[in-house]
Amino acid sequence: MLRKSALLLVLLGCTIYLGCQGGDFQQTGVGGPLNPPPTVSGPLFGRVFVQPMILVDEADQAEVAASRGQLEALGYRVATDGSVIAYQQSPAGYWTVEFGGQTSRTDPGGNFTINAVDGGPSEGILRHPSDQRLFTKFAINRLSSDAQRPGEMAIPLPFPGPCGMTALEDATCSGIGAPPELFPAGAIDGPGVAPRGAPEQKKEMAEGKFRAEPTDVTTGPRGTYADFGADGRAKASDIRCEDKNGPLSAVTSNKYLAYLGSTCDEYVKVGCCPNENAFSDIEYNTLLLANPGATAGRALISELAGQRAFLSGPLNPTSELDCPHNHKGRSCQHVKIGDLSVDIGGSITFANGETTVELCPGQSIELVVHNNGCFGTTFVDKTREEIPGVLTSEGLVNGPGGLELRHFNPTSFGPDPGAPYPTYVTDRSLTFTAPPQARPGSIDSYRFAVDARSVTVNFVVIACEENPPPPPPPSQTPPPPPPPLIRVSPDISSSHQVGVSPCPQLIGSLAIGNDSDRPVDITITILNGAIETDGPLTLQLPPGGAALQDVFFNCATQSSFQTAIRVTATDSGGGRTELDVKVSMTITP
Repeated sequence: MLRKSALLLVLLGCTIYLGCQGGDFQQTGVGGPLNPPPTVSGPLFGRVFVQPMILVDEADQAEVAASRGQLEALGYRVATDGSVIAYQQSPAGYWTVEFGGQTSRTDPGGNFTINAVDGGPSEGILRHPSDQRLFTKFAINRLSSDAQRPGEMAIPLPFPGPCGMTALEDATCSGIGAPPELFPAGAIDGPGVAPRGAPEQKKEMAEGKFRAEPTDVTTGPRGTYADFGADGRAKASDIRCEDKNGPLSAVTSNKYLAYLGSTCDEYVKVGCCPNENAFSDIEYNTLLLANPGATAGRALISELAGQRAFLSGPLNPTSELDCPHNHKGRSCQHVKIGDLSVDIGGSITFANGETTVELCPGQSIELVVHNNGCFGTTFVDKTREEIPGVLTSEGLVNGPGGLELRHFNPTSFGPDPGAPYPTYVTDRSLTFTAPPQARPGSIDSYRFAVDARSVTVNFVVIACEENPPPPPPPSQTPPPPPPPLIRVSPDISSSHQVGVSPCPQLIGSLAIGNDSDRPVDITITILNGAIETDGPLTLQLPPGGAALQDVFFNCATQSSFQTAIRVTATDSGGGRTELDVKVSMTITP
């Protein structure tokens, strides 16, 4: 891609003059406590987050800097010179963890455990769940021996914003894009690079949704499906990612400002896309960490690091990945985060649900797993084994970190930039078979997980006649939704008189209570930069625990507004609750 070629001279200069060294940022990371190296064998606990950030071209930095206040009000962090646009961190779920010959994967919350050996390796590797070529290293003295306080780390994922994500690019990205030969025969409705963004089209997109919602899907009983039209073939308009329909796209020609808030950008915020066309560690160091002129960008990175250690950037300098490769033949507008269900005989269990099915010794049960989530892989964990039964499917493979159900053909597809796009298979059929000698009362349980959501299926063997009639289908009545993990305080409404009311102004309180029987991880997302709280944005509450934070208006605007404080709770069992506390501010002169 052209972006890589343009950096060759810069990288060469870095190698000769600076050696690409990033000081405290290099390899072991920056920020966060360093624990003493373990001296005895035992488990060590870590939790990983991803930190997406856009490294802005020098020619566009002044315009981005001029919009800094507006962008930070939308939830981004922007370097004072406009060189870096940083997102909020999100858990690195299902990343592969390699350490000393052990291979495992993180849970939906980014947690993992390794077994350290006295005198053994001092570092491990983390690999992206969709693209195993994208990896970074971690030192084990970043981990903790306390399971309740795992060592927290953040993986910086620097990328060039909209450029290189979509398969067909326009002139604002200097022709970056996939060559026509990657597309199936007859799949492109126009050769070569296709232009985008006519004024009427941009206006229409600017008035659309600014949420992580698909815009090009159909819906069936099991969930959503990518809408490729009647012939099922992807056209150029499908393969081109919706990356310029943000709220500013109708009033700016700046590719970064038009990108922020787009469908693609909103998916970056939830961890779905920041690995696309990511900068390598060498580029990250050259453009930011070891660049004498990047003082403002480094200051922002140091502030973001805080008590959570920043690891090195991706260590594979060839990890160029566009949207259809990442999503296995789909683009962002075809994906719905966490769209997962399991269909057994017409009884459908949706994400974060659980179902039980009975079968006789020697009997087989058919099930269909639906996945229109981010990366096209359903992660499968056998959480209980007593029967023991056998689960088979055309799409079931032993992945690098465990069992995977791959919703694409060929299942051997790897997201190499030169590989043709695969065919996406939203619904995968599986068969569970109990052996003839299975003991009545024995249970096998499987957890099927997509995008931090899961469905648990329990297979229970029962005593049957020698020639039993076929079992009735499972109940058609869907199970009730699980109770929420947390409760939050009522909505906040307040008023402010400019020049009279104090700044900042206390306008209310945010109360969070854990109503579950497990510890929950809390993430607080403030959707308007004019609102602040006096407490941490990530915390953990024990069962029955509670937290209280004061909420302030920081006088960043003189116009009335309505917004929300979003509280997300997750637990170790895959449970998830998301609640909004609405905030209304009436501002008068």
